[in-house]
Amino acid sequence: MLFDNNVFFSVCAAETGDAEEISDLIKYCVTHTHGRYYTPEEISIWTEAYSKISVEECIAYKALMVFKGDEKILGTIQYDACDNMIKMLYVHPYFQNMGIGGILLQFMLGTIKQSGIPEVNLSSNRIFMNWYIQKFSFEVVQKEVVIWGGLEFEEFLMRRTFPGNKRSAPNLPNGFRLKSWPSL
Repeated sequence: MLFDNNVFFSVCAAETGDAEEISDLIKYCVTHTHGRYYTPEEISIWTEAYSKISVEECIAYKALMVFKGDEKILGTIQYDACDNMIKMLYVHPYFQNMGIGGILLQFMLGTIKQSGIPEVNLSSNRIFMNWYIQKFSFEVVQKEVVIWGGLEFEEFLMRRTFPGNKRSAPNLPNGFRLKSWPSL
């Protein structure tokens, strides 16, 4: 499918060979986008958490999607069936505010809904919370302060429901992969 300026893009499942590029993308996003909001210590914790090995584990055991523009990974999103959580939504800073994060989230929500799961959660900070509420019908179900790497973060547990779906996500086996990937 065409994107801005005749760039072809796709949304697809991440492959093992994508791990290093995804890890680099996340580290770049954390450093260049989150750097405006968080301390160097907080950023250091995030960049360490998304090593190539960590991303390879996510690819192997969880549903991880990527947004590619002319075969370069510009964004990523993960669904963790064990926690019934959407995680790792990152878009390269040069391509933010172009709808890529929304496309990734919409694809993931559609895939989860097609799988019959009745609800899905995500954790957000205050910066992005209203975006999830206004554009994707998430609601805040809990606010908490989490400690990660010895530092405190304010987090909001948010939930999106899919009326009519009955499958129970918490009972899915470890390593569950969503069966059908939507295509453009």
